[in-house]
Amino acid sequence: MKLTLRPWHLILLLPMLGLAVWLGQRSAQVRDDPGELLAALQTGGELGLPSAAAAGAADRTPVDAYDADRLYEFINGADEDYLAHGFELCEAAVYTMPLADGGTIEVQAELHRFATPQGAAARLAAERPSEAEEVLGVEGAVSDGFVLLATSGREMLKLTSLSFDIPAGPALKQLAAAWMGRAAP
Repeated sequence: MKLTLRPWHLILLLPMLGLAVWLGQRSAQVRDDPGELLAALQTGGELGLPSAAAAGAADRTPVDAYDADRLYEFINGADEDYLAHGFELCEAAVYTMPLADGGTIEVQAELHRFATPQGAAARLAAERPSEAEEVLGVEGAVSDGFVLLATSGREMLKLTSLSFDIPAGPALKQLAAAWMGRAAP
């Protein structure tokens, strides 16, 4: 039996030939740098509130995450200032921190990521308590004993004591130092 090529055979082969040419062109193009891609993946998702154990806390609630579309839910609709500074992502949790007298104190922790370090610094300046002073041993941190703010690159940490009648400075400092990746002095 003799096979003969008919015009419709060629028509059927054209899409496969086109696909082969397209794949050949795509494979010759330069791809993204794998190192840059890995770095973007590592910084693009979770932020990194410390675990309860790493922070020296008795407990930590589950971490809630908020993106730019949901931030208003967390800060009661006052999200415009955050968005104006390039807000991208927030993690929030409550830590139960031990006190020197044997009691505990609850601390609301918020970790915000902005598009630029300047955005994080601007938010810290906007939220800085009027009586805040630098926190020794925690670079970039300021506190009034009830609220502690710190920045590192594009991230801003905000720690708020939920017990306004108990000085929380040491507990806030311990938690901020754990976030910075070192033990408080």
